[in-house]
Amino acid sequence: MERITLLHTEAVLAAGALERLCLPPPLPAVQARGLPAHEDDDPLDESARIRQALVRTGGNVVRAAQLLGLSRNILRYRMRRYGIARPPWEELSLSHAAGEQRPTPRSVSRSGSLPSVAPRTQLPRWEQKSVVVLAVALTFPSIHEPGMLSYAPWTAATRWEQVLTEKVHGFGGVLLQYSPALLLAAFGIPRTLDQMPQRAVQTALAIRRLVAEAHTALRTEPYPVAQFAVHQGTVLVDTQAPEPAQQLLAVGDTLTHPVRLLGHARDGELLVSSQVGPQVKDVCTLEERELPWEGESTHRHVYTVRGLRSWQTPLAGRVLRQFVGRERELAALHAYRAQAESGRG
Repeated sequence: MERITLLHTEAVLAAGALERLCLPPPLPAVQARGLPAHEDDDPLDESARIRQALVRTGGNVVRAAQLLGLSRNILRYRMRRYGIARPPWEELSLSHAAGEQRPTPRSVSRSGSLPSVAPRTQLPRWEQKSVVVLAVALTFPSIHEPGMLSYAPWTAATRWEQVLTEKVHGFGGVLLQYSPALLLAAFGIPRTLDQMPQRAVQTALAIRRLVAEAHTALRTEPYPVAQFAVHQGTVLVDTQAPEPAQQLLAVGDTLTHPVRLLGHARDGELLVSSQVGPQVKDVCTLEERELPWEGESTHRHVYTVRGLRSWQTPLAGRVLRQFVGRERELAALHAYRAQAESGRG
């Protein structure tokens, strides 16, 4: 009725207009394989069978309706009539603990028994983790004459997506979001990594180098213009989920702050927040900047990464004595170095 009142423009709703504007008839209800029609000797009444179906399907109304041979709307109507609500997680976890089914008066071996459903046996367990987020904004050049192109634009964007994904995974990051214009990657999920700010910054510099090489090379395909931002924050991760990166809740501005930094970045510029700058100053050349922040009277301090510092050992210029008595340890170090050089670091 809400849909009809929105689409009908006249004051009076006639039968013809009602027939014209109504939704198509619903599909026939799926016959339940597990629950036969109510029998006289069946000890479960209709309300008990509805509760049993909800418990067996983990509170899923759609699947419970299929088991009962009803439509979803009819099942919800009968739930309201009997005062039945979805069972809480505690009841579901207790009734399905260790893969056991909830005992009912109906025999499990009976031909009309409900089919077994594998419910979720563990509740979400949220863990607070510190992560470093890398945001990359990609802008492809405008196309004035699409008919004159010698390449497929979608193919070029997909190729860059694959390259960026490989770079993120190569430094130990995981993708949180990817679109043709924005990439969000996190370092520290599902396990904490060492040097997470350095990993994020090096990933951005590696991508920036690829874009610069594409700019100098003579290619018929376009290359994107990229801006980068890195920020460190906190997230909540469900450690029981099969894909923890998909079950993620940001705390504070963990995900929004790097995206807002992208709006202040120039083409090819890498901005890092005040939380990340002091942690990468030993390996990167930084330039401090003050940015006006919307909603705040003061400016925020961020850093522009110019590049990596030249590697210098703190022992440079000192006379070192001979390293003796560690033949076994030196052999292990050489073996590990050989593995690292072969790509198994």
